[in-house]
Amino acid sequence: MKPYIKKFHSVIWIQAGGHLLTSFTAVILLPFLTLHLYNQTNHNVFQATLIIGIQPLAEFLLTITLGGWVDRFSRRTILLSSMMIQIAALSGFAFANGFIAFGLLNLLNACGRFIYIPAARAQVTDVTPLPHRAEAFAILSTADSVGALCGPILGALLFKASPTLMFLASAALLLVYLFIAAKLLPETYLPAHLEPAQRNEKFKWTRHSLLLWLMIGSLPLSLFHSQMETNWPLYLKNHFIHDIFIFSLLSTIGNLLFICLEIYIVNKSAKISLVKIVVVSYFLYTAAAIGFGFSHHAALFIPAEILFTLGAIMSLNRLQSVISTIAPPQFMARYFAIYGSHWDISRALGPVAGGWIMARTGGYGLFISLILALLAGASIQARTVRRIEKQYDVHSVSDVS
Repeated sequence: MKPYIKKFHSVIWIQAGGHLLTSFTAVILLPFLTLHLYNQTNHNVFQATLIIGIQPLAEFLLTITLGGWVDRFSRRTILLSSMMIQIAALSGFAFANGFIAFGLLNLLNACGRFIYIPAARAQVTDVTPLPHRAEAFAILSTADSVGALCGPILGALLFKASPTLMFLASAALLLVYLFIAAKLLPETYLPAHLEPAQRNEKFKWTRHSLLLWLMIGSLPLSLFHSQMETNWPLYLKNHFIHDIFIFSLLSTIGNLLFICLEIYIVNKSAKISLVKIVVVSYFLYTAAAIGFGFSHHAALFIPAEILFTLGAIMSLNRLQSVISTIAPPQFMARYFAIYGSHWDISRALGPVAGGWIMARTGGYGLFISLILALLAGASIQARTVRRIEKQYDVHSVSDVS
């Protein structure tokens, strides 16, 4: 075990500990905040999902307008500032009342989150050699799964007991991570160390088409995830008596699969071409959408969850490491921010659009729409990664994962 720990920089393990602590917060913030808002708005699906959509929409707009600033400050400064902002927002959720209050707090949370994720991903790239980056991202994702393993069950218990306690517990976990990071997290990037030409270079969108197409091709994946985080619990609530139990069970199964298989699959698929990874992973997602949308028995959701998880394991870490490969050093965090904005777009528009479709079709139309989007996304992503394989050393791209 010691040799494996020494294989990665301490930053990876500090971030892994932070991901473990804060994944519980993420588990609560979407499904259980959605249910809380659903109750607060007199069971109005549209209003509940509209409030949820404020945060990712704000994150997307901040990325587009202010994303360049993420590379102009040290990684440590960005990460610690982000955590403090998020703690303030989560604490506010515990005492908020009313549509406007929740909306403003979601906006505040967006200000913290939009700078955290790209800075954290860029810091991983700063300290990890190219051949081990996908594995490093897989370690962080596995830590997320470990932290989230009990999240759905504990979140459900806290939600039943008191939403206030649920939000305060989330803020406390993030506060623990802040203390750990403030004491142990080293600095890995200083803009002043860049060459003057790099430091002063302006970001021109026309020069970064590969990044944009990778982001667009990933939209169907994040759209699917956004539905599972928001409208899926409402779908279960309307069709099954033990909806919270089913949701918690499926989340637990998914997290267990991530914990047991993610690093193994990432390593075993390292030499498989990007195009094959894309085709297989999007096929798995599509099969999962069919299972979730057209199964009439709760037991059939289990194989759908397995397919969904395997698709995520195969695609998400590999695509993150590809971003680290094609990103210029002076735009590293910005590349992660722009690519990651597909999550923000999906989580801003997906819940509202999905809720609107679900209200009119009972759920079938929602999953048919997802299936069509996944097929389109597979085509876009396959063409994009073929271009990457031609423009970058294929052996290096394979070794990244």
